[in-house]
Amino acid sequence: MEIEKEGYRPIKVVVPLKETRTVLSYPLESLGRTVQVSSYPPGANVFLDGRDTGKVTDCEIPLVPHGPHTLKMKKEYYADWEEEFTVPEGNDPFSKSALLTVKDYAPARSWGGQDKKFYVVPKALALDKSGNFYVADTGNNRVQKFAPDGRFICQWGGSGVAVNPLTAPIAVAVNEKGSVFVLEGNTGRIQEFKKPSK
Repeated sequence: MEIEKEGYRPIKVVVPLKETRTVLSYPLESLGRTVQVSSYPPGANVFLDGRDTGKVTDCEIPLVPHGPHTLKMKKEYYADWEEEFTVPEGNDPFSKSALLTVKDYAPARSWGGQDKKFYVVPKALALDKSGNFYVADTGNNRVQKFAPDGRFICQWGGSGVAVNPLTAPIAVAVNEKGSVFVLEGNTGRIQEFKKPSK
């Protein structure tokens, strides 16, 4: 008698039939386990033992043989992840997960540039705890504030400003209270501006 089931070791035995009705039971030995593969962020191509599985995380690879293997994940803009692991004996799914590391950055948006010259020799950038960002626009003697989505909020300094003029700001920083500190390149002076209201 032969018993075969996909993913299990086949059984071949000789059964003597002495009775008119014989009941036999044979436990099947699994040849492998399902491996659940996940990554953060998801969407990585999965390679097992150097072979492209055609799957993308998060996914399952069925019937991975027991024993040692190499798992690799690839995702655009992220460093390749690779790890050797062993699939132990058993029938329940076995899990592997990866935390992917950023390798490259993809262009998302931009402000200013040759076509839209918002700045003249911008020298520094700072973020506050709300995600607003500040640009030290050295050539225009000013600092500009933008919302996280890139919307212009306000600016201060600039040529001809009588109160707290800025002279070639080259560095900018923001503290936890929202005060903005600006270093002037020409004077060596640091000015503090408290919570720009706009």
